Amino acid sequence: MEDIAIQARSLGKRYRIRETGGVTGLVDMAWRRLGRPGDAPNQFWALKDVGFDIRKGEVVGILGHNGAGKSTLLKVLTRITNPTEGWARINGRVGMLLEVGTGFHPHLTGRENVIVGGAILGMSRQETLDKYDAIVEFAEMRGFMDMPVGHYSSGMALRLALSVAVHLDAEVVFLDEIWAVGDHAFQHKTWQRIESLIASGRTFVIVAHNLQIIERLCSRCLLLDHGVLTMDGSPAEVIARYRDELRRRSSAGGVNSGGDAAAIGSDSVEIVEARLRSDDVHLGEVLDCQLVLEARTAAKITLGLSVRDSLGKTVAVCTQGEQPLPWAELALLSGRNRFRCAVPVVFPTANTFDLIVELRGEDGMAAYAELPFTVTEHAVVMADTAGHDVSVPALTVDWTVDDGVVSG
Repeated sequence: MEDIAIQARSLGKRYRIRETGGVTGLVDMAWRRLGRPGDAPNQFWALKDVGFDIRKGEVVGILGHNGAGKSTLLKVLTRITNPTEGWARINGRVGMLLEVGTGFHPHLTGRENVIVGGAILGMSRQETLDKYDAIVEFAEMRGFMDMPVGHYSSGMALRLALSVAVHLDAEVVFLDEIWAVGDHAFQHKTWQRIESLIASGRTFVIVAHNLQIIERLCSRCLLLDHGVLTMDGSPAEVIARYRDELRRRSSAGGVNSGGDAAAIGSDSVEIVEARLRSDDVHLGEVLDCQLVLEARTAAKITLGLSVRDSLGKTVAVCTQGEQPLPWAELALLSGRNRFRCAVPVVFPTANTFDLIVELRGEDGMAAYAELPFTVTEHAVVMADTAGHDVSVPALTVDWTVDDGVVSG
């Protein structure tokens, strides 16, 4: 067992939903006073009977939908919270990059916050001082370290916090969605640092919605579904299974991403088909959306398109023409109506998103659909003004002859 970095056996974590008033609250109180909390009606299991071994030097990704238990699993493994059932053991010094900036105080200077942040992450004062110059250089914060952090921009504070985190000298490292910090060049530098740590033989456990990151870095993946470990295998196999689950969830909600669809909607208008021509696109490309609506009679509707990220936050709203309105007015003929649009993929980072289709008729909401898609980074490495290699997005453009231009 000397080559095992992490062991988990029958891990379970139960949470109690905050007590409510009325009959529900009285029933919950009665169950707890009778000494049977496991059967209380307002409790749920965030993890249930999860077990696995991770060998030293493995890079393991954890995938799953929102609420699948990914972050809860990391918190149990890193002893931020205790399991309700089972046990976990980690062999080696642990580094955690779970919540960047935890412990940073706005009234303390950057220098003081580096010391405090290092201590919270498990570094001794002397170890942090030894790495201080490297931390400041990495964060590109030279000249600002004696200024209170409260005077920093949010980007400056996050860069400094992340720089402290990536200089941990840990044997087992846990990452939870920390790469969306700083601009594109800083994110590229951060991942170069993380890749160098991986190459040194450290064990990594990574939670991400960005499937490109998982496929690029990981040698193995775990898939969680409502707190249960459903698959343990190669990144390619687990990612394929995860994408299939996303499609099935969407289909269950009335979305057709290929093949026959069940009609959804009101009595007057139905979404017969909603699909993306491709659910895996690069930054700078377009998302090809196709929609088939069936109307009982000729009608006018409003159609809304928006994009939500993996946390459920709306990151973009689609408008039509020059009017900055989130709804487009469409006239439907009796029978089937086919529509198509191209959504520019210009989001801040590569990630997993949902294209939300909302349909409104005169009687209110007529139909709703979610189309999951993954945005991957299509980049070119080039030298900056200082001669350092940086990764920048690659945007595909087409040139055409402009007949209206007269050379003279």
